[in-house]
Amino acid sequence: MVNPLADIDSDVLAGEIPFAAMNVFEVLLNEVLIPMIDNNTEWGVCDEENKKEFLRYTKKFSQDLHEAIDTMSGVVELEKLDPKYEAEAKATSKQPSDECIKHCRRLVESWITTIDRYVNEWDDTEDRRHEPINEGPLSELEQWQQTQRILTGLSEQIKGPNCMMVLNILHAAKLSNSADKDSIASFLSAWKKKESDLTEKLNEAKDNVKYLRTLEPYMEPLYSGDPNLIIESMHGLMHAIKMMFSIAKHYDKGSRMTILFAKITYQMIQSCIQAITRGESQRELWDTSKFPVGPLTKVLDSCIQLNAEYKKDFNDIKQRLNANPKGKHYEFTDTVIFEKFDLFCRRARKLKDLFETIEQFQVLAKHNLESMSSILVEFQGILEILKRSNLDRLLDFNNYEFDIDFVAFNADVSRIESKLMQYISEKVSQVKSIEQSIRFLEKFKTILKRESLKKELDQKSSVLFSTYQQSFRDIAVSYTHLTLPTNREV
Repeated sequence: MVNPLADIDSDVLAGEIPFAAMNVFEVLLNEVLIPMIDNNTEWGVCDEENKKEFLRYTKKFSQDLHEAIDTMSGVVELEKLDPKYEAEAKATSKQPSDECIKHCRRLVESWITTIDRYVNEWDDTEDRRHEPINEGPLSELEQWQQTQRILTGLSEQIKGPNCMMVLNILHAAKLSNSADKDSIASFLSAWKKKESDLTEKLNEAKDNVKYLRTLEPYMEPLYSGDPNLIIESMHGLMHAIKMMFSIAKHYDKGSRMTILFAKITYQMIQSCIQAITRGESQRELWDTSKFPVGPLTKVLDSCIQLNAEYKKDFNDIKQRLNANPKGKHYEFTDTVIFEKFDLFCRRARKLKDLFETIEQFQVLAKHNLESMSSILVEFQGILEILKRSNLDRLLDFNNYEFDIDFVAFNADVSRIESKLMQYISEKVSQVKSIEQSIRFLEKFKTILKRESLKKELDQKSSVLFSTYQQSFRDIAVSYTHLTLPTNREV
């Protein structure tokens, strides 16, 4: 409550409201307040999760403010009536001149062209399905919001005084004794159809925005850069999509749903890449001191698991919907939806194999085993060749040159591993005690991680254990045939 008796009331905020105040506030919010909140280090009792949530809602408010400004700014403007014809438009008792009628027809034709451009913009869904997807699913909501803003602006202008004056002139010409009245009547009929198309498309945009907004909370984890968090929210996202597909009047087209799923897939891959690289460049992944192999392979495993969970939830919902003969069915192009993620996971498995191999030879080097240096030097040589060719494209799963180089690398590694197994066999043969040989092999089992090597070590251990077991049997047989002295002889 303002105190009129006080000289300066502390509850009154005085200042000048500038032109375009909302634009100024948006700049202040994005350039000053949000960076200040983001860089603030003193949050009191608030934990990291509270900080992230507050920042997320602040950015959401900034986005809503930007959308409101766009709506108010009138992005697309229809051409206005020339001021020199305004007098004729207002003089309803007089027949408009031919020049004025011609001008009005040209205006309406330009309006039809403009409306056509935006009404038909989203009718090329089949063509868009085959275009490369380079955006996340929130872009789908943003694009429909932009379409809604534009169509709303056009619809409001059509109902405004400028357009009504133009249309009144043409209606007056249609009712006159003009020779072109039949042509004008046909023209106005075409305009009425176009106006109906605009209304229908605007209703579709509003409906799509309404249902896509229900997905927004489930889409946010896709941008988190945490595959495990995405896995946790996967069921909720897929259930929300199923509900939208079942209820929405306009967004149930297979091509539109395919594009939405493809965008979800794209964002999942981006979050996986973010989780793997931790915001660093791909070349940093070669530095195992910065990216230890153990944690890195866990992240790669979680990315592979995410793809598996994604497919499982998708197919579960697909089977559930398709089991109802009267309901809508999932009839989407699975290849477009999952192909990229499958390629990414194929690369992730290769990277896991690569880094485990690197770790294996690094551990071997730390043990300083006798006569092992030549094998280690040879491995470093083939690793450097692979590294030079693929320094910045470890995660570029669309680039098949890495796959070709990796095949050659694996062939060289197999050759080096054969030498390693030969070295192990020689060392085992030099040890006279079976017990020492078994301990020697067990030591290598803790070092060697590749499946092919582990199998060979298991086979060698099996042979040694069999030999060990046989030696016990021989001792037992010898003991049973041993002639012991009698008591009298003792």
